[in-house]
Amino acid sequence: MRELVLRGQSEGLLRPDDPDRLGLVMFAMLQGIALVINSALAGPEQLDGLVGTAMRQFVREV
Repeated sequence: MRELVLRGQSEGLLRPDDPDRLGLVMFAMLQGIALVINSALAGPEQLDGLVGTAMRQFVREV
C-alpha cells in the first residue's frame, strides 16, 4: 500500500503526508468494503462500484 500511496503522491493525486498513515487508511477502507460484501450487506456485483466510489472519495478528500 505504501508504494501505491507514494506513486499517487509523486503524480500529484495525493497530498504530501505520511504514506504509511495514508496507506493504513486506504487499507481500512478496502477492508470495510470486503466486510460489507462478505456480510451480504451488498452483493458481489456491487464490488467494483463500491471500490471505485471509495477511491474517488479518498483521492478527493486527501
